[in-house]
Amino acid sequence: MTEKTDTLSPKNLVEKANYMRKNIQDMEKNLENEMLLERYQGIQVHIRGNGVIEKLTIDPEVQAKPMIECADILVQAVNKALQGCEKNRQNNLLSILSQIDEQAP
Repeated sequence: MTEKTDTLSPKNLVEKANYMRKNIQDMEKNLENEMLLERYQGIQVHIRGNGVIEKLTIDPEVQAKPMIECADILVQAVNKALQGCEKNRQNNLLSILSQIDEQAP
């Protein structure tokens, strides 16, 4: 059997699927505990790696602005935090995928 055929064997595919499943489950657990911080125009968003917002800190100069302006900045800050969270998640998944071929059969 050639090396390419070996990597496509049902046994090898099952092993790789199990490897992915375990590593993705571990990643999900780690993301629950990971805390990210995003700052945007005087607003700090503390967000867990799984997308749960834990805390918002709003600088006094932002608080002094009209409510509608604060709301717009807040929405943008939260969106930036969620985008950062998603980028972090994608990077973790790419890392897992890159390790699949390195994993011993």
